[in-house]
Amino acid sequence: MKILFVGLGSIGQRHMTNIKSLYGATHELYALRTNNNNLLIQNGFASTVDNLSGHLGFNLISDIESALELQPDVVFITNPTNLHLPFAEKFASIGASLFIEKPFAMSFSQTKDFFNKYANENIFVAYQAIFDPCFKKIKEIVENEVLGKIVSARFEWGTYLPDHHPYENYLKSYASNDDMGGGVTRGLSHEIFMIVDLFGSPEKVYARFSDVKPLDLKSDETMMCILEFCKKQISFPVSLFLSYAQNKEMRDVKLQFEKGFVYCNFLENIVKVFEKGSNDAQVFDFSDIQRNDVFVSEIKYFFEKITEKHSSINNLDKISIITKLIDELLKFKKE
Repeated sequence: MKILFVGLGSIGQRHMTNIKSLYGATHELYALRTNNNNLLIQNGFASTVDNLSGHLGFNLISDIESALELQPDVVFITNPTNLHLPFAEKFASIGASLFIEKPFAMSFSQTKDFFNKYANENIFVAYQAIFDPCFKKIKEIVENEVLGKIVSARFEWGTYLPDHHPYENYLKSYASNDDMGGGVTRGLSHEIFMIVDLFGSPEKVYARFSDVKPLDLKSDETMMCILEFCKKQISFPVSLFLSYAQNKEMRDVKLQFEKGFVYCNFLENIVKVFEKGSNDAQVFDFSDIQRNDVFVSEIKYFFEKITEKHSSINNLDKISIITKLIDELLKFKKE
C-alpha cells in the first residue's frame, strides 16, 4: 500500500512513526513537503538529523503533480488547516482513502460541496477523543442514562500555546494565525467534537471572545459559549470554555444528571461518578494509558476500516455539524 503524507510536522511524524511501529515495512511511505527541513519531532521536543527522510524511512516528493501520479492508496493530510480542503479535493478525486487532521477546513460554506460529493468515500477526519477511554466512559454513561437524564454539562480546556511546540516561535505557527486556520476555537475543537458526538447539533448558540490577548495572537485566544440542546424533547445547557492563554493547564468535563454527577479529568485520565445519596465516588482510573496509545488506536481503527470490504470510515456527516458549529461560534467574534 502506498501511503502519502501531505505535510510532516509533529502530528504527521507521530502518525508516520506509529504506522511503522504497527506495520513495519508493509507499506511504502511518501511525503509531499515544501519545507524540507530535517527537524525530527518526538514527544514535544525537536532535534536535527542529517536526513529526515532517511531517518524516518520515507520517499520525498516535492510537487503535487508527482504526488498525484504516484496514485497513493492512502493520504494523510497533516498540513495547516487552510490547506486541508484543496489537497483533500485533489486526492479524493483520484479515489484515495483520506485521513485528515482536525479541524477539517476553514469554514462550512467552503466545504458543503465536498461533504455532498464525497459522502460515500473513505474519508476520516481525525478527532482522537473517540478512542480516549475517559471519553468512552462518559459516552457510555450518557447514552445508557446510567444516572438518568442529563441536566447540564460543562467542558473546559485552558492551556498555554507557547508550551505546545517549544521548539518553534508560536507567533509564527498556524495555530496563532486566523488566515492559516488558527485560533483556539478551531485548534481545541476536540471539545466541540465531544459535545457533538454526545449531544448532536445545538438548538441555540451564544459565545463571547475575550478582547484581552496576553499572547498577542492574530486569532482568538479565549472563548466561552453556551449551547442549548434538546434531547428526547428535554432542553439542557452545555457550557464550553477554551483558552490558549491559560498558563496552568486544566482540561475537564462536569456532567450533572438527575441521579448523580460525573467529573472527568483528561490530564490525569480519571473519571469519577458520584451517585445521588452517596458520598463515595466510583473511580475509573485510566492513568496507565499513555498519550500516544490513543493515537495508535486511531491508526489501527483507520486501517482496519479501509481494508474491510463492507465497511466505511467516512465521518463527514458529523464533521459537517462540527464545521458549521465552529462557524456559528466564530461569528460572535466579529460582532
